[in-house]
Amino acid sequence: ARLAGVPHVWHARERLPLGPRARTAWGRLMLSLADRIICISRAVQAQVPAWGGHARVVVVPDGFDAQALVAQRSADEVRRALGVGDAPLVGMVGRISPIKGHQVFLDAVAQLVQAWPQARFVIVGGALPAYEPLRAALQSQAAAEPLAGRVIFTGELPRSGVIALVQAFDVLGMPTVTMEGFGLVALEAMALGVPVVATHGGPDDFIRDGETGRRARRGSGRRRGSCAQERTTCPRRAISTGSGRS
Repeated sequence: ARLAGVPHVWHARERLPLGPRARTAWGRLMLSLADRIICISRAVQAQVPAWGGHARVVVVPDGFDAQALVAQRSADEVRRALGVGDAPLVGMVGRISPIKGHQVFLDAVAQLVQAWPQARFVIVGGALPAYEPLRAALQSQAAAEPLAGRVIFTGELPRSGVIALVQAFDVLGMPTVTMEGFGLVALEAMALGVPVVATHGGPDDFIRDGETGRRARRGSGRRRGSCAQERTTCPRRAISTGSGRS
């Protein structure tokens, strides 16, 4: 870009998978080559100290068309199709991969079963061929007590199907084990009136802990379980907008 004489914009969307020193060096290199670095969250910006407060580094969050965020089926229809009735329903959305924290999700919701034996759990998302063994391990974990018969794996779904499912959740979990760059699905869930429990990272920009959702330490299944239980104690469809159903 520099040789061609055109501006170069670097869009930073996720955690740099490097150690602190290498991340700092790489971030400085990016800064020296780019006319502008656009980070999708403050968490992405904060991973490189040199980016903080720099005039050429800005935070521009992801967005979505709220008008298009309309479920084609009602929550009750979705619940009947899942066979869960009016049971508390906790779900997560994301392609199955190690960083998304599906095992942490299962560890967390297993704690809910003691207080909410009627609760049901949904994992939305498929797996690339390389992660099929992980999917199989998760299904084995879900088939064992105390989760046996309580977890539904939907596989890959079209966007319309994901929206319909999410708006039927009582709580959406986002248990990313590294750092979620932004967490668009959490923001969309909030727009649908669904409470969110997420690990720290990008969601910190729009989740006010205890007010518009709950945040938990990465890898903290116990903390996530207690937060989800707190959210499910609220009457369905009777939680304030932004932290639950209106």
